[in-house]
Amino acid sequence: MTDMLIGIDIAYYDPILDWKNYSWDFAFIKAMEGMTEDMDFRQQWAAANGYTIRGAYDFFHHFNDQKQVVAKLLSILGNDRGELPPVLDLEDHDGEPKKVAPKALEWLHEAERKFGRKPIVYTSLGFATSDGVDLANYPELAEYPLWLAVYPWDKITSTWTEEKRTAHIHKIINNRELFVVPNSISPWSRIDKPSFIQWTAKCPPEFVPGYPLGGKKAVDINFFPGTIQKLYDDYNISYTPKPRGDEMKPVTMTALLRELQPSNLRNLPGTVGTNVYRTLVGPLIIKGTGQKVPKDGFQWIEVVAINDDPVSGWVALTTSYTNIVWITNPAPQPTRTITKVVTHFDDGSTFDTFPR
Repeated sequence: MTDMLIGIDIAYYDPILDWKNYSWDFAFIKAMEGMTEDMDFRQQWAAANGYTIRGAYDFFHHFNDQKQVVAKLLSILGNDRGELPPVLDLEDHDGEPKKVAPKALEWLHEAERKFGRKPIVYTSLGFATSDGVDLANYPELAEYPLWLAVYPWDKITSTWTEEKRTAHIHKIINNRELFVVPNSISPWSRIDKPSFIQWTAKCPPEFVPGYPLGGKKAVDINFFPGTIQKLYDDYNISYTPKPRGDEMKPVTMTALLRELQPSNLRNLPGTVGTNVYRTLVGPLIIKGTGQKVPKDGFQWIEVVAINDDPVSGWVALTTSYTNIVWITNPAPQPTRTITKVVTHFDDGSTFDTFPR
């Protein structure tokens, strides 16, 4: 697996997360938009403390006095400034694109002076190169780490369905080597790769550990290309996670596959497995004892039976603990018949049964 950390970014339109069950590596939380504080920031920020590495971001508007904006951000954070530097979110020019970069630099200089560390800049290629904004004309911006928004799978085309995108996101989350880190954009081009990548705005919320279900339909997901030690070194992070308590203990559960929903049977978590779909007639019931594996975002269960037939292996559940998700490429078949299934691979091939 490629070294790649994963994290969420959220704002007031997201619910308050169950941060004790959030096992991903970092989270960006919206603190402000201009001079307006995000209504849920303080609650999210305090609740996340000790359960993930946090960064606060400000959605930028050029027409504000940037020194006042930074001062308000400091007052909101108080003594808890988080683990990552503050972030300036550049994605709106408010009808005056030529004012964005000069005013953004005012914010960055003031935040660097007040926080004592270089802030992070969030933007996208589309915004950075839009008429009048032209961030490439301001090489000084490249002194600050880049968080780049790139959505390679978010647009649905005639050959790219919602189902295919969701299956691909499953694979990317759990098999980070499938993710290709994009190049930086100008004026950060000399740095080669961004510090963070926002790689989809279409992640189903049930894939995010600790994210309450039943509200928002899609979530933003991000990568940091490197190890946890590199993240600590790059941003001078000193972080001691809180103990998570009983929620990390094994529990016994029964998972029921929905129609056409695949499972993935593995020898061990982290190994390659084989897809197991719902039976053609009746449900496919998987019974086992579960244990959350830190940092992969899933609840694993060690399988003891499938349809009451003894089986040895592992499957991964989403955080709702009811839906089994397809999270790896197809691999060698199991050594025994479980039941009649139809497995559909990405290359269009299928097979109907597992051999004994």
